[in-house]
Amino acid sequence: MKSLLLKDVLVLLRQSRLFTLLTVLLALCSGFKPEVLRSIAILYAVLLPLSVLAYDERSGWDRTAVVMPYSTASLVGSKYLLGILGVLGVSLLSLLSEWLFCGFVLKAESFSATLLYACFVLLMLAVALPPMFRFGAEKGRLFYIVLIGAFVALAIGFGDRLFALPAEHMTVWAVVAAVAALPVSFAFSVMGYHAVLR
Repeated sequence: MKSLLLKDVLVLLRQSRLFTLLTVLLALCSGFKPEVLRSIAILYAVLLPLSVLAYDERSGWDRTAVVMPYSTASLVGSKYLLGILGVLGVSLLSLLSEWLFCGFVLKAESFSATLLYACFVLLMLAVALPPMFRFGAEKGRLFYIVLIGAFVALAIGFGDRLFALPAEHMTVWAVVAAVAALPVSFAFSVMGYHAVLR
């Protein structure tokens, strides 16, 4: 798994250098405007494994992976791990940035808001990855765009009710949902990718 994760990071640094740098810069500058820049940086971080998956497909890595000593679970798991580590890393960088720009003070609301948004984005990753593993990056990306549209529509339609809940309750529910959804998503991704590789 470590070697696959290293391969994914090297692919990002080689093929998506500007996108990766932009994500890190947004996180580092989020202290200026945390609500906006942090949200964009975390959303960009979750796109990193989707980009790597597209590059792998384009380069024929899926055909090469069949003859290498990696299990399907390891091949799929490296993308999930990259997404989780990317979201957590960017979230921590943005909190560090806010702490520095706010005179070494960080409000409790910042932790809660960052955790809430990170969990929402990880839920999006959990929904987006299984179709990408099963049907390929191009069709999976269309599914991701539809998912973003549905998320925005739900936020517009039910946002006032959702955000009427206390922030602590929303954060707890988001964490529970993300922790529950990721293993289920992983299992579906393994099954879908296994069917493709056969």
